[in-house]
Amino acid sequence: MNKTFNINLGSYPFAIDEDAYEYIQNYLDTIRRHFSASDGCEEILYDIEVRMAELFQEHLKGRAIISMKEIDEVIMIMGKPEDFGAEPMAESHQSSTRGKKSDTKIKPGKRLFRDPDDKKLAGVCSGISAYLGIEDPLWVRLIFAILLFTGTGVITYIILWALVPEASNAGDKLAMRGEPATIHNIAKVVEEELTDLGDKLNEWSKDLGSKKKSDDVNQGFQAKSILAEGVNMIGKVASNIIPVIRQIFKPIVIVSAIVLLSVLGISWAASFVGLSFAAPVMFSMGPDSTFLSYLGIGSLFFTIGLPILGIMLFVARLGFGYRIHKNIKTGFWTVWFLSLFSSMFAGMSTIKDYSSRHEFNTMTDYNIESQDIHIAMPEENLDHTFGIHMDKFFVEKGDQWAVRDVTLKVEKSKDALVHVERFVSARGSDLSEAQQNSLYVGNDLTVNGNEISISKFLTIPRKNKYRNQSVDYVIYVPEGKNVSFDNNVKERMRESSLFSWDQIYTDMKDLKWTVKGNSVFSGEWNNLMHHKKEIAAGSYSKVIIEKGFDVIITKAEKANVNIEGHKDVVDKIYFKNLEGTLTLNTDNDEDVDGVVITIQTPSLELIHLDGVRTAKIEGFSQDNLKLISKGEFNGSDETSISFFGNIKNMDISLDGDQKLTMTGQGENLEIQLDNGASINGDKYQVKTATWLGFGSENSSLHVTETLSCDDPDANHLKLIGNPKKVKIQK
Repeated sequence: MNKTFNINLGSYPFAIDEDAYEYIQNYLDTIRRHFSASDGCEEILYDIEVRMAELFQEHLKGRAIISMKEIDEVIMIMGKPEDFGAEPMAESHQSSTRGKKSDTKIKPGKRLFRDPDDKKLAGVCSGISAYLGIEDPLWVRLIFAILLFTGTGVITYIILWALVPEASNAGDKLAMRGEPATIHNIAKVVEEELTDLGDKLNEWSKDLGSKKKSDDVNQGFQAKSILAEGVNMIGKVASNIIPVIRQIFKPIVIVSAIVLLSVLGISWAASFVGLSFAAPVMFSMGPDSTFLSYLGIGSLFFTIGLPILGIMLFVARLGFGYRIHKNIKTGFWTVWFLSLFSSMFAGMSTIKDYSSRHEFNTMTDYNIESQDIHIAMPEENLDHTFGIHMDKFFVEKGDQWAVRDVTLKVEKSKDALVHVERFVSARGSDLSEAQQNSLYVGNDLTVNGNEISISKFLTIPRKNKYRNQSVDYVIYVPEGKNVSFDNNVKERMRESSLFSWDQIYTDMKDLKWTVKGNSVFSGEWNNLMHHKKEIAAGSYSKVIIEKGFDVIITKAEKANVNIEGHKDVVDKIYFKNLEGTLTLNTDNDEDVDGVVITIQTPSLELIHLDGVRTAKIEGFSQDNLKLISKGEFNGSDETSISFFGNIKNMDISLDGDQKLTMTGQGENLEIQLDNGASINGDKYQVKTATWLGFGSENSSLHVTETLSCDDPDANHLKLIGNPKKVKIQK
């Protein structure tokens, strides 16, 4: 049973057992005798005690009492008295360090401190230069001087002054330079400080020759001292608050780290499961070599998985202080780069296997007597045993792969027969291989009465590789025949000389199309897509139109409004006529593209457009007209407006992505353009024009007499007619 003592070492309280107490007392007494002749003996001893106390705190790791184990560990770092020329200790304890040379070459990590021995204000710059290994702190001071002009230098300096501690003892000063805090080094630092202090006192005694100069210096020192105390006080408050904040947020950080680690772990597992399930497809699409296929899939797993694992380790380090060995890091990087290289090599080999293409075609004739011909792609029940549906693009069909790469289009037949032309294509590493791959492509087409049935999927043997095989059909239908489709055909149908895209993308089910000339006609489709509606709106001279319609406004003897477009959209367009102002709009959020509104009126005073697609205004010859257009079609596209007429006094206001083209003539024209609007008025001649706003880019006017504008010297506006330029008086 050992006795324990409570001691104060370097202002730190410790509990220590009897053996350790006797050893450390003997150790410090030996050092005291060695440095007793030095003027800084007490300061050396104090700094040594402070450094030893710091090391004990590190090595105790929660243990309550200092034992000989901790003594041995600290002595190995600090050094024995005989290591720096002192007499050997008379050891009563058989220390494990006996007979061993202390490891004084241990290089501790550098710590950032403010250097009080080489400071101009607070020692921030000299401390940074010591931490970075810069011999002369002048360079760091120059950087801060430059930062003064950016407005960040002063704030940065004050923050560092407040948060970075001062190197208050020899141990801190050694840690600042990355040197081990051994007894020898601590003594060396203290003696250097005493020497420097003596030199400075001599300099000050010479400089302070006059009382006035002494007073000025003392006042400077006093002001500097007050500033330093204030900033140091802020630093102490911050250093006390930060640990509290850390304790508050530590549970949150730990929980967040656990959640993030779980998410990343699931992601990694999901990538492994996904690659495992996708392996059959990847083997089929990958390189011809089985070895390269395995290499590519395995390498892809590590290429994706290792970065996820790296993020997990980084999160573990932030949340739990976990450290990973340097050799393991090197191993991770090595495996990742090898995996990346292997994945790229397998990918390049696969690309080579797709480099050549071969296509062949066959023609089959059918005599279908029925007036109506139906083309269908029936649904098929296929296997998905490998778990990857790929939107039903690549699936299993018995002992074959089934690929949804079958398309068709309809053309006009040159005779009374139905002709089906089939094009089969495939790729390979060379033309011979591509040709061989195309021969193994299968697809089922049957003709039963008036129905042509085509499988949605082409097939290739499981033993063969997928090499972008495709099957394309062209079905030639005689003139006068009616042809209809199911919805599956719509998804795989291509544009042709008979069918346009807007016809294909309509709900084609149950619609009958009659082949006439070089096009097809469907009364049902026509009624749906080109539905016409006439509005009896009464008389009006002002028109307001919103939404992305196509608008045509013309002069006529009688007012009339006609709307044409998709029936579902046209039926939802409403109008109001309030005291001669006609408003047209819709509450429909669907696309109104393709809807044309034609307005006829004998007189017109105002046109107000908001977000329309196009507008065409023509036929008006009168004294006054105001045109306003704002907003962009569909929120981002340009609104195109064309005007044909003769207006004596015309007022135009455009805001947004608007482009107005004018043809005709007048006398006076006032224009306000903003936010990118432009006008092309080369073919609209006026005598005088007033230009307001800023949208003169890509704009032109034809003015013969006077142009009034904010900036007559601006050259953005293209002018025809050489008018006199006058500045607008505000």
